[in-house]
Amino acid sequence: MLEKQLGNIIGEEVYFQTEAPIEGSNFGTMYPRGKQLQQLTESDFVLLRAGSDWMALRSVRCVDGKLVQHPPQDLEKIFDDTPTGVSQKIDHILRESASYNIGVMERNTNVPTMPLEILHPDNIHRFEFQRLEDSEIGGVPVWAIGYHEIRGPALIRDKAGHDELTHGTLWIAPESGQILKTEMNVEHPRWSRAQMIVSYAPDSALQMLVPAIMEEHYVVQGMKPSDGSRSVDCKAEYYNFHRFNVETKLNFGPRPPAG
Repeated sequence: MLEKQLGNIIGEEVYFQTEAPIEGSNFGTMYPRGKQLQQLTESDFVLLRAGSDWMALRSVRCVDGKLVQHPPQDLEKIFDDTPTGVSQKIDHILRESASYNIGVMERNTNVPTMPLEILHPDNIHRFEFQRLEDSEIGGVPVWAIGYHEIRGPALIRDKAGHDELTHGTLWIAPESGQILKTEMNVEHPRWSRAQMIVSYAPDSALQMLVPAIMEEHYVVQGMKPSDGSRSVDCKAEYYNFHRFNVETKLNFGPRPPAG
């Protein structure tokens, strides 16, 4: 139900990222031993629905309190163009957004709607589900539903195109069908693991659930044993969502895997 409600809303994202060496690691010569990287970005964040597909886009306005050098995209106006022009703008925004991710782990999955892709009709058949336990979130009874991606094409692939199967938990309110929390995990057998936890909260103005907090944790192993490991921890908070109107007949084509 949450996926069906989300779409054509815009808000603000404050996103804090920290990368640091794990004790005893120096990650080769790229990062001196003990060096920690931090970054705070402030962005416009839009959720767009187009037919049965939808996507999340961020346009970064500030980095560590300073305005970005290039003018940020007006996300409410990028659709005032031809389908080809709109698709080009979206590709540009996605690449630009990923360029602000710090650390040695390249990623473009760090949006709070990523775990909801599991329930898309094109994807759900590749997953197995199991009811785990009953609990509460904010006083609301929920079912914890575990999931495992059992075959490809996977939601997430590495740079070489290899499937990286996901697993995790969805916390669903059985009376309403609303998803209140998600957890997604993925491991690369040789060099990395990642976890994303997203909490959703009611928005009184929109009368619906919206992303509230996204937390991520990554561990990246160097290419050589002497490189050691580094961790990346991120937290995003979302504010001031409101609806905007857009009429579009875009065809985004096949849904590409994230990586």
